[in-house]
Amino acid sequence: MIDRITYRRQFSKEEIHAKKVDESFYAINSVSYLLALALTVLEIIYMIIALDNMERAPIVGITVIFNIFIILFLFLAAIKVKVYSKTFTIMLSVFIVYLLIRVFYVIPVLFTYEIPAQITDTVLFLAQKRSDLIWLSMISFVFGLVSVVVSFKKIAERKIYKDSGKISACQMSK
Repeated sequence: MIDRITYRRQFSKEEIHAKKVDESFYAINSVSYLLALALTVLEIIYMIIALDNMERAPIVGITVIFNIFIILFLFLAAIKVKVYSKTFTIMLSVFIVYLLIRVFYVIPVLFTYEIPAQITDTVLFLAQKRSDLIWLSMISFVFGLVSVVVSFKKIAERKIYKDSGKISACQMSK
C-alpha cells in the first residue's frame, strides 16, 4: 500500500489536482447542497419567529405566502446546486442580496415597536425576538454566501476540465 507522501512524490501538483477534478467530476456538490439545505432550515425558523411577532393583519397572509415561495425556491435551488446548475447558483446569489436588504430594511421597518415610558418584560421580549431575526438572517447570509462561492468555484473547475478536452459530451451524458 502506497502512503500519501510516496503518492505525492510520484506525481506533480498539477497531476494530483487533475486527478481530484477527474474523480470529482461526477460527484455531487455536497458542500453547497448541505449549506443550501441549512439555509432552507434557517428560513423556516425565521418564518416561525417572524410570524410569532407579527400582529394580526392582512400582511400576515401575504408574508406566509411569500415565505412559502421562498422556502420552495430554496429547496429547489439546493437540489439544482447539488448538480452544478449555474443558473440556480446565480439565483441563490440574488437571494443573498435579498437577505442583506432584509437585515437592513425589512426587519427594522416591519418589526418596529413603540417603546413605552416604562420598559416591561413584553418590550424586552419583542426586542429579543427582533435581534433573533437579525441574527438568523445574518447566519443565513453567511451560509448562502459560502454555498454560492463554493458552487461557483466547482462550476469553474468543471468548465475548465470540460474545455480541456479530457471529457466529451458523450461521456458527460452517461
